[in-house]
Amino acid sequence: MRPLEGDQIGNARCDMGAIEVSTAPVATYLVNLRNTDTPDASLADPNCDADLTRPGNQCTLRAAVMQANHKPGPDRIQFDHALGDAPFQLSVCSQAPNLRPASAI
Repeated sequence: MRPLEGDQIGNARCDMGAIEVSTAPVATYLVNLRNTDTPDASLADPNCDADLTRPGNQCTLRAAVMQANHKPGPDRIQFDHALGDAPFQLSVCSQAPNLRPASAI
């Protein structure tokens, strides 16, 4: 039997030891464009792509944040090594979107 623990106001409560864990898969968005602040072209697809007319994904930081905020669960935003060495200086041309707390850059 588990010991009873108090609820900080004098009532005995049983500690179930349960925690909530997200089962949503972690999406990773790879930022491969800099010096541009273009939004994601379509939130209807799961791709971070600011320009659907060019082949491949053209992923800006703004587009990656938009995609991360659009889907439920945790997300990861990484920068392509081809952009150079970190740290990066970010220049935002308009108000930056908020990033959900479950996401990491």
